[in-house]
Amino acid sequence: MDVLNDQLIDIGLNVLGYLIAGALGMLVYSTFRGRQKAPAAVPAESAPERTAPTAGGEKRNLEFVSFRPSQAADIKEVTLPAEPARPRVDRSKRADRAEIVRLAREMIKAGTPGDMIRRTLPISEGELALLQTGKQ
Repeated sequence: MDVLNDQLIDIGLNVLGYLIAGALGMLVYSTFRGRQKAPAAVPAESAPERTAPTAGGEKRNLEFVSFRPSQAADIKEVTLPAEPARPRVDRSKRADRAEIVRLAREMIKAGTPGDMIRRTLPISEGELALLQTGKQ
């Protein structure tokens, strides 16, 4: 029994040693790989077009995306689509929710349509639906 336990310990230590050696090898490889110069950029006109077939048989264009930091001149400004016309309320200066709910209830009792309430008060569709359901 002593021999079997010693052999199991030796096998376990060997496996552990191989795992540590592999991890160390990957660390050394990634360190030296990161020091290499990046290849020169190929102009877009001379680069061959790469396409990949999809399940339907049509081809899609593939494009390389780099997440490395780039020069400030390479960054293009992106414009976002306009938001719907709703009054913007700063969250730090937002009015008391209880007061908004009270005003919405009064407007519902007066028969104001839901669209008008949403344009007037910063209230979501869900909150408005809940208040309208509670009225019935």
